[in-house]
Amino acid sequence: MTRYRNILVFLDDRQESLRGLERAVELRSISQAQITVLFVLPKLPTEFATWPVEDDREEYRSGLLRAVQRWQQERVSATAPGIPVEVLTTYGDTSVEVIRRAIIGKHDLVIKTARGHEADRRVFFGSTAMHLIRKCPCPVWIVAPTPPPPVTHVLAAVDPADPPESMALARRVVEAACALSKSLDAELDVLHVWNAPAEIMMRRHFGESDAEGYVNTVRDGTAARLETVLHGLPIRREQIHLRRGVPATEIAKFAAGRRSEAVVMGSVGRSFLGGLLIGEKAEEILNRVDTGVFVLKPEGFVSPIQLQEPSSDRD
Repeated sequence: MTRYRNILVFLDDRQESLRGLERAVELRSISQAQITVLFVLPKLPTEFATWPVEDDREEYRSGLLRAVQRWQQERVSATAPGIPVEVLTTYGDTSVEVIRRAIIGKHDLVIKTARGHEADRRVFFGSTAMHLIRKCPCPVWIVAPTPPPPVTHVLAAVDPADPPESMALARRVVEAACALSKSLDAELDVLHVWNAPAEIMMRRHFGESDAEGYVNTVRDGTAARLETVLHGLPIRREQIHLRRGVPATEIAKFAAGRRSEAVVMGSVGRSFLGGLLIGEKAEEILNRVDTGVFVLKPEGFVSPIQLQEPSSDRD
């Protein structure tokens, strides 16, 4: 079973962002993971460079870092009392610094709290979350900003297509969902949404019997590939769900009906350049769901973010 042992939590100035740290502590309860918290200050304005005395500029910059560092340490201590947590503060572009720190620190999971639908936002995930999902090399858990329901569900949304890499990613998605559901004491569901895109054409040109045979073949092949993905995993029959339809629509409906706290999914399509594309299906799902997501990349994914040591203050 997947266990995360080196977790990076991104905090911002919202109280809700501490939900990510709370979830990291819950994961730590079963894996004894090391937890690091990162807070990123925006780059100082260009006018700052015109200060006449360089020592004054550096004193202001360092003083601000130290003050924010103390604030973050206080927040962490109040949220995770008695838990050893490394606290880092830095300047820079938020998503870039989080990804650089994930690479430098060899973190195996990044956690961030979603913006949600605050201030009448149309989408649930903000730009930082989407950048992390697209470009961070390790799994990313975007936690919902609201408290979880009394009975928590985790949904593994899988697409066990024919290529071996798709089957392998689907397997990793289910393994991650198993670990997550255990740490959250949550119910686990495994969902695959399938369709038979040529059905209308088959009915029009070959008749009802051939069309029905085609649909049954697609359905049976989908079920067989899903069985292969799940082989040997502790999944009960009643936890497995096959739905026919549009993946993004059906996954969003299923997650809403179950009040799932997290949808675990793979993010990258079959072709991508430098990690900038996340796959059409994954993009549609992220635009539809109103819950947390836990996103994995295929093996061999390389982040387009350049590796360089960010400036930071440690505590």
